Amino acid sequence: VLGAALIQAGRGDEAVAQLEQALTLDSSHPVLLAWLAHVKAVMGCRSQAEALIARARALERTQYVPSFHLALAYTGLGELNEAFAALDQAWFDRDPALATLDAEPRFEPLRADLRYALLVDRIRIPRARVGA
Repeated sequence: VLGAALIQAGRGDEAVAQLEQALTLDSSHPVLLAWLAHVKAVMGCRSQAEALIARARALERTQYVPSFHLALAYTGLGELNEAFAALDQAWFDRDPALATLDAEPRFEPLRADLRYALLVDRIRIPRARVGA
């Protein structure tokens, strides 16, 4: 989570260092791979981000890889169709992480897309009311 906070604070190099350090403890942790892919993508390291996503997707043969977190990686790459497909899969899987969708700042690039509002409605996330 520190890596996610650091990228939001504009401290990408530190975010990479934190996530890479975490991966030394478990080099096949799909969430860490996806989060590092997101950071690498927003820092402009597209090929590294794609390689990390491929590593995470390869794990699908032997373990559950949460699509919600893959959606973060695809969002970082600007691949919105893939991000929405992953979020649809997360909804199908009933991934509890979807409860954080509307609060997750890394999904900001998706919010202007009509598919985002439809997804929020579908999973019934209560929308914040201004002035309430």
